[in-house]
Amino acid sequence: MTKASDSKQLAILQYIYDQTQAHGYPPTVREIGEALVLVLPQPFTAILRDWQKKGTSSRTPLSLAH
Repeated sequence: MTKASDSKQLAILQYIYDQTQAHGYPPTVREIGEALVLVLPQPFTAILRDWQKKGTSSRTPLSLAH
């Protein structure tokens, strides 16, 4: 992993952590993308998919989150 990809992953994790602490639940993928568009000019969904493949994260469909 490169330093650039490490910093991108850290930015995503920090945002998820901050939002979870502030609201009691994690942000949506859309919210992450909107918040980090300037930090992560390329699609960050590849990072999220990689985490899912490794089993380090999961996604809950919005319809199940309520």
